[in-house]
Amino acid sequence: MRLRHLPVYSLLILIVLSAFNQKAEAQDIHFSQYYASPVTLNPALTGLMDGCYRGALNYRNQYPQLYNTYSTVAASFDAALLKGDSRLPGFIGAGIWMYNDRQGDGPLNDFSIHGLLAYHADISGDGKYLFSIGSSFGWNQKSIDVSNLLFNEQQVGQVLDPAASNGEPIEQQRFNNFNASVGTSVSISVNEDLGLLGGFAIYNLLTPTETFLNDVDNSLGMRFLGHFSARYFVNEQLIITPRAIYMQQTGAATYIVGTSVGYVINNNRRGYGSSNRSSALYGGLSYRWADAIILTAGFQINELKLGLSYDVNVSSLRVASNGIGGMEFSLVYEKKCYNNPRNRNAPPVNCPRF
Repeated sequence: MRLRHLPVYSLLILIVLSAFNQKAEAQDIHFSQYYASPVTLNPALTGLMDGCYRGALNYRNQYPQLYNTYSTVAASFDAALLKGDSRLPGFIGAGIWMYNDRQGDGPLNDFSIHGLLAYHADISGDGKYLFSIGSSFGWNQKSIDVSNLLFNEQQVGQVLDPAASNGEPIEQQRFNNFNASVGTSVSISVNEDLGLLGGFAIYNLLTPTETFLNDVDNSLGMRFLGHFSARYFVNEQLIITPRAIYMQQTGAATYIVGTSVGYVINNNRRGYGSSNRSSALYGGLSYRWADAIILTAGFQINELKLGLSYDVNVSSLRVASNGIGGMEFSLVYEKKCYNNPRNRNAPPVNCPRF
């Protein structure tokens, strides 16, 4: 039965062994809809929202034709605290996020949970210019089920014997570590039609050691990230949101540029206030450099936003993936709370919706 899946296991072995190489360093997960998971994009975005609290759920299934080789789910919750409090020239953001990344039929699993804290300084006094700084700290566990892998050393004659020794110096099948990140961002409301948001973050400040082998010193390299987005209201119905992101880690770099266009179904394009209702449809196109074309569609109904995206693989891996990159789903709920007298005079902040 296992011989039937030998090409899949061969691919998984290459993935795992590449992480064991002394010169290689493990890398972080990432989403195509990175903007739908603000706190994982940049800890400085924690609590940066028009409402009072926000919950987000993200799911990614990459290369499904290879027996769900990569499957990632992330969930987060963050809140804006002391917003509108005259004693504080700004407000505080706090939250928590976690993710689980599974590669293959269980061979490699990565679970992480982080706490988040940020401060948003209201430079202009009316919420139009905000400077934010944030950080996260958390715990991570990686595990591998070696019993689901087959190695060359297990070849007996013309068959692979799972019961035979694999000959690998595997010391442990699970390890734990701690990690931290920091970030900054600037939010500018140029006018009622145009808003800008940019930031920079550094992840894996503690560069924890990650290895399953007893003779390999492998560390998780720092990841440097820069991002920019804008929100422009062309008119009462049409919204254009260009965005870009750059990530660099252990010699590998990723660029994503794209634009989404939203159409507001009703005339209340701002959607601020507890008595207001807002609904919109949007679609977008992005490009991950030398890797994939990303098609996006979604809708917003009041405080709930749903997004779907599909990656069309254009890299050299398209031969194995048949051009299929991955499907991604995002769900974001942002609670408005301007009916709260404490926050009555708190201005909305520039956080692009789409």
